[in-house]
Amino acid sequence: MDSIQENRGDVHIISIKTDIIADNVSELKKILGDMVSTSRFNVVLDMSAVNYIDSSGLAAIILKLKEFRKNKGDLRIAAVNDSVKTIFDVTFLTSLFKIYPNVDEACKDFN
Repeated sequence: MDSIQENRGDVHIISIKTDIIADNVSELKKILGDMVSTSRFNVVLDMSAVNYIDSSGLAAIILKLKEFRKNKGDLRIAAVNDSVKTIFDVTFLTSLFKIYPNVDEACKDFN
């Protein structure tokens, strides 16, 4: 999975550069799992380059969300396009995830 990672204070940003589908979801699980295992619990998932996320991708981020919150952190979603936002809407995941228009807004909300 093509991604870029950066830190802003105690917030870790993961910018996903490809669609999130069954073929690459194990890589996303590893990236998010590495955040948990290294005690980085405040994570923003930048999805500005993601055009599609399938059910396996949704399941992966839901499972990791629970781990982040169990450790007093959170997984925030940023910069989704309209088609990805529709997927979150129809699956009612907008009630579970905080979704922000951009990475800056998601990072600010951690403070």
